[in-house]
Order: sequence, then C-alpha cells, then structure tokens
Amino acid sequence: MGNKEHTVVVREKSLVTLEEHLEFLANVSINAAENLYSSFWDVTESLAVFPERNPLIRISADPDAEYRRALLGQNHAVLYEVVGKKVYIDAVVDLRQNVGISLL
Repeated sequence: MGNKEHTVVVREKSLVTLEEHLEFLANVSINAAENLYSSFWDVTESLAVFPERNPLIRISADPDAEYRRALLGQNHAVLYEVVGKKVYIDAVVDLRQNVGISLL
C-alpha cells in the first residue's frame, strides 16, 4: 500500500467487539469469520494512508464527534475518528443492528 501518513490506534473495546462478531460468525460460517477478520486488518492498514475518504457520520450517543465509517463487507463497519495524524478506531458494528448512526 502507499505511504503511511497516519498512525492507526485500534482501541481495546473495538477489538473486544470484533472478537464477539468473529465468534458469532464462526458458528455460522468459518469463511465469513475469516473474511471479516481479513477485511478489518485491510481497512485498518488503508486508513493509515487516506482516512478522510469516508464520509462523516453522526452518532446519536455523541452528536458532536466527527466519526467516519469504513465498511467491512456488507454487514459490518468500523467507526473511527481522525485527530491530527492519528486515526482512532473506536468501534466495530454490525450494520443490521440499530446502532444510532446516520450520515451527515
């Protein structure tokens, strides 16, 4: 991938949530769980290069924050914020659940 200009910080709570999603998916399809895992790390790496490419979103729990959403396949996404040269991944969400997200 290109030159990394940002440092990506994966918060502990997002890793815990990712693990929960992976465990659930593995009970249904090992292949789906592996795809989610790979997608997560691919997106994490790509955010180091160009994190601003995804649109700003509004989260009902924190309406003043400037979060962005990067898709992980069809049903999952990471929520992150860009602060200076750091990208903070704060959550991994299942988009089939109502998580209080809307595009700005």
